[in-house]
Amino acid sequence: MAKIKPKTYMKRDTKIIVRSAEISDAGELLSVVPQLDTETDFMMRIEGEFNLSLEDEINFIKRKLTSEKELFIVAEVEGKIVGTLGARVNDMFRTKHICNFGIGVLKEYWRKGVGSILLTTMLKWAEEKNIKRIELKVVSENDSALRLYRRFGFEIEGTLNKDHFIGNDKYLDSYIMAKTIDKV
Repeated sequence: MAKIKPKTYMKRDTKIIVRSAEISDAGELLSVVPQLDTETDFMMRIEGEFNLSLEDEINFIKRKLTSEKELFIVAEVEGKIVGTLGARVNDMFRTKHICNFGIGVLKEYWRKGVGSILLTTMLKWAEEKNIKRIELKVVSENDSALRLYRRFGFEIEGTLNKDHFIGNDKYLDSYIMAKTIDKV
């Protein structure tokens, strides 16, 4: 089961708890995720594209909690979910050593250590799962995210030209970034 034990961190006088998402979080996540989509042009969705029902969100969380190949964690400050990270290990034989992930942190909590804590937690989980490669896609102009991923050892491996449409006939490139995990 892809469930982690809750862990408490102190960052800049803020107590941050990272834990697996629980079924009881479904209602709050139905508010948090759409808010994430509106706070930056760098998310995959725009306002209104996240449209799960409460039942859909509950089933989504249940799948994550029972899957050996998926992780869904939340960061909580003062009882409020302020960030999420979802990771998935590939199913196919030739790529079962690869994990992909996505992360979102509410704007109010940017640069407060939430993203670092979520990444640290996911990397530990991936290592325990014997994952050898972790991949993500990030918009090329998302400087804060690029700095964060580089700090954790991710490298740019390629560019997807005009991959991310933000409106008004404007397209941005995305980078494929990856980190390999080699145990000695």
